[in-house]
Amino acid sequence: MCFPALAFLAVAASTCLPALAEKATTCPCGWINQPTTNVIGGDDVNAQYPFMATVYRKISWKKEPICGATIITSSKVITAAHCVDETSDYFVLVGVTDLSQAGPSDFIPVSDIERYGFDKKTNRNDIAILTLITTLHFEDRKVGPVCLPNYGLGKEVLPNTVRILGWAKAAHKLSGKLQRVDSHVVNIKECMKEYPHINEEKQFCTYDEGKGPIKGDSGGPALWWDSEIMGYTLLGIVSMGPEQESTMPIVHTLVPFTKYLEFINVQTEGQICTKF
Repeated sequence: MCFPALAFLAVAASTCLPALAEKATTCPCGWINQPTTNVIGGDDVNAQYPFMATVYRKISWKKEPICGATIITSSKVITAAHCVDETSDYFVLVGVTDLSQAGPSDFIPVSDIERYGFDKKTNRNDIAILTLITTLHFEDRKVGPVCLPNYGLGKEVLPNTVRILGWAKAAHKLSGKLQRVDSHVVNIKECMKEYPHINEEKQFCTYDEGKGPIKGDSGGPALWWDSEIMGYTLLGIVSMGPEQESTMPIVHTLVPFTKYLEFINVQTEGQICTKF
């Protein structure tokens, strides 16, 4: 299933926010770009989140956006395992926050897909790493990697709210513009009433009535702003939920689960960025 997030505030960006971090990271990560234009009453988020990516699948003669993703290194993005298979051709779009503005040369072919024991019946281990055929360049900070959590944190790191990015529906029509929603983390036991098969060590749930991902944006990030490093850390990958707005929560893959971090570390050869 894929879900687009709804947003609160629209902003365009050109420069980066000043970093006044208390702690360092192993490499630059998780920064946001300085808002320079507010759109009154709008919900779009333009160029503010340089780690956001989109997965496209080649269908017949054209490419169709199917899921969100997040940049984790200069050659890797992370997404939901159910978004991809081994039989289709995939492409990744980065540095573009309005899908209608993407040109033919903006699509980067995917050369490899690695999944971690994905279970289609339960959606457990809904995590995949895609390798890009070309290397991303972070020098101008228009694109860059998200920060990854440290080992040993697990579900204890979860805050009260997370920020979810996605390609929303506006007035029941796909907007094609990157949007955001701040969603509350809900008690896992309550979530299990709707999804009895979920694993509290590997997944977590969010919910806000009328706000949050619906069909169109699986694979996108659930983020936490870490004020110690002045950057965003990836805590979740949008995994499953209702096909449309409802009272049901959204389930996310819990990135800080130790086995997932080990998988990420192996697949990236330790090139991820984390807090010291």
